[in-house]
Amino acid sequence: MTTITVEWHRLVDEKGETCDRCNKTYLNLERVIDVLKPAFKNFGIVLEFEKRSISMEEFNKNPLLSNQILVDGKPIEEVLSLKVGKSPCCGPCGDNECRTIIDDNSEKEEVEVRYILNALLKTIANKL
Repeated sequence: MTTITVEWHRLVDEKGETCDRCNKTYLNLERVIDVLKPAFKNFGIVLEFEKRSISMEEFNKNPLLSNQILVDGKPIEEVLSLKVGKSPCCGPCGDNECRTIIDDNSEKEEVEVRYILNALLKTIANKL
């Protein structure tokens, strides 16, 4: 069996909440994982999903750690040759500039399904 690990890092405040940007990314991750996990299993690939909380202290030192996705230890931007940007956020993040993804056409605040799917497929292709 081959294992692919997806880690998602996000700020979680003292109330256990995160910002809208991170929440949208989580929903996208959940959709992709729910669909691909059983399909990959048929091909001998185990898909593991881990959620990691970032403390306010860690976030204040480096806001770009939040809403980060790692696929087998590599940032999704590295897997897909995309750029990391930043823009003002909201909610628990306050007015900090949080992580965005920049592709050829635009800057995205949430990590879209297409990026997650492409990163997983590219990682699997490289492993096989």
